[in-house]
Amino acid sequence: MTPIEVRDRGYNLMLSTFLLVAGLGFGTVGFNEADTPDKLDDFLLLGIGIIAVLWYRFSGMRTRRTLIPVGLLMVAVAAQLLGVFLEADDSQALGDNIGGMLFYVPFTAIALWEYLRPLKLSP
Repeated sequence: MTPIEVRDRGYNLMLSTFLLVAGLGFGTVGFNEADTPDKLDDFLLLGIGIIAVLWYRFSGMRTRRTLIPVGLLMVAVAAQLLGVFLEADDSQALGDNIGGMLFYVPFTAIALWEYLRPLKLSP
């Protein structure tokens, strides 16, 4: 592997792992939710994490620079926003969505910045 492929593989692995771990952490909350609409955003996050790992493992693109993991992060942020709107009337259910936004939004911004910044590798 070239140094660029190693860097891109690590970047894709980092984002895929983050999505899976966060999806497991936030997604399993859905099993404790009472209403079906409240479960939707939680299970979406779990599904996004599983999709990210499956993409990393089976797509053959793990060593390429791609926006797919960043796009999955943005979908996760959208799922958290959906949860805020679905659970706005239930203050107990809303707390995990606010915490999720504080978790996902900064990480998405850092991942996007890392993707967009100029590529430089030292010899």
